[in-house]
Amino acid sequence: FFFSLLLLLAYSLAEIDTCIRHNIPIIAVIGNDSKWAQIYRDQVPVLGSDVACTLKPKTEYHTVSIGYGGKGIVISQPDQLKDALIEAKRLAASGHPVVINCILSQSKFREGSISI
Repeated sequence: FFFSLLLLLAYSLAEIDTCIRHNIPIIAVIGNDSKWAQIYRDQVPVLGSDVACTLKPKTEYHTVSIGYGGKGIVISQPDQLKDALIEAKRLAASGHPVVINCILSQSKFREGSISI
């Protein structure tokens, strides 16, 4: 089981291909708020620009997994998570890597903290 924030997995989403080729049935859970929030939080006040921090709304990371030969699940409500995890475990048990794309609302979580 693998948990990833959007920032981490977006850099390594191609590793789903590695998992397919080596039969590694991971479950990747992506918290997708349509931005690099950790960078955005500091960049906008300091530089006055959100360039390279704001992403296309609801990017379909689950579809990328399917494209590599894995499985993908998308959810947008907290009450869907339990069923998504049950389904992902079932798919992983049958040998497939799975991406769960959790569409999140925008928040001010960790605003004021320092990220360097």
